[in-house]
Amino acid sequence: MISSMEQNITNYNVRIAEEREATIPPPLMADDIEGASGTFRYIGEALADNRPSILTTFLPLGAAVAGGLRVASAAGKGFSAVKAAAQAQKTYAMFAMRSSQAIFFTGESGGKYGEIQVQRTKL
Repeated sequence: MISSMEQNITNYNVRIAEEREATIPPPLMADDIEGASGTFRYIGEALADNRPSILTTFLPLGAAVAGGLRVASAAGKGFSAVKAAAQAQKTYAMFAMRSSQAIFFTGESGGKYGEIQVQRTKL
């Protein structure tokens, strides 16, 4: 069953790689940049190619803002309210950190596994 699943994943990755080669232009290289419009195009493609990693960095930012707002709203409401808000802030930060790690490493390891499988089939 594991062998069959691995073969299905490999077939899928090979099919996707072939479709990408046929339909998506190759990434821009430094030699392709000409003028300001070329620079903006290069930056746009770099941001699009890396958007999952970029979006992953916003999880901790959102958690920090939410935790900070909670602590700020608890100010002046007593020690127990501030302590509960600080504990919630810590929980938000831990959740954001673990979520970011899981998303990033799952995406990157899955992508690398797909690349390895496609390379093995081309040999």
